[in-house]
Amino acid sequence: MKVIEYTPNRLILHDRSVLQYWRIGCLYTLGVTAFFAIIASPFTMIIPSFAWKFLTEEIMATLTCTRTQSSQDMCQLVRVRRIGKEIINIPVNDLQSATVITKTVFVKKKFQQKETSYSYYYVLFNKKWGSIRFTLHEFNNEDEQKSHASKINYFIHNQNENYLSIEQKFMQPNWTFIQVFWLMIFSLPGLAMVAFILTIMFLAMLYALRITTCTFDKTTGMMTLKHQALRKIFDSIVIQCSLEEIKDIQIKTFSGKGNSWKIELILEQSKAISLNWMETPDREEKLIAAECIRQFLNL
Repeated sequence: MKVIEYTPNRLILHDRSVLQYWRIGCLYTLGVTAFFAIIASPFTMIIPSFAWKFLTEEIMATLTCTRTQSSQDMCQLVRVRRIGKEIINIPVNDLQSATVITKTVFVKKKFQQKETSYSYYYVLFNKKWGSIRFTLHEFNNEDEQKSHASKINYFIHNQNENYLSIEQKFMQPNWTFIQVFWLMIFSLPGLAMVAFILTIMFLAMLYALRITTCTFDKTTGMMTLKHQALRKIFDSIVIQCSLEEIKDIQIKTFSGKGNSWKIELILEQSKAISLNWMETPDREEKLIAAECIRQFLNL
């Protein structure tokens, strides 16, 4: 607390030290919110994960090769996404063959004793050093993938072929209003939980961060302690007592650890009054303020 007025009849002290902890309060608020966000992640991550998958999903892949009988001849593989694209350059001489890879998935549905198998296919380029897929997706049209592989192999093994262009488009799911509606419904509980916790923590921080003004007035014979909130949504906390009730001034440590301190007015018949909204460091500042109060009250 700092002395901002000291006259024979009035002593006013002002304390803004609590505001130094607003950054810690923000971090604490975000930490608690993040904790509940993780708990609610099965709900809250539905929309972000769907949005990420939707935006980064491939919508088309193209392979273009040009042969000019030069060692610099290149094939360019382009994977187009809704946002951005991936471009991979492959030397023509590095391509050795193209094969169709089959991926089988077994699914067992309810009330069925046997599993049902589904086969998906994709084209794999074999190079001198490893291999690379034409697309990251698999398709259920085997004939189309075999056709792509056949065109690529024909270009690789026929030196007279100077140009190759293959395009693979993806069938996009049709999202109906009902599907989007249910997606929002399943996501709302988690989003509401995070929003509620964030609001509560933010309001708690606004309530906790206060500016304190303490006035000792010999004209009225009263001590007035006012803890003013940062926003008007919370009322100020005002405490008053007679100057005659004050018998002593003490500096007390928080839980006896000696890291944070507060100034207390010891009253004759009532409970002690803390002049600080909460314990804070800087013991020397509080000792100076306490000594000014003693001098003013002739204690």
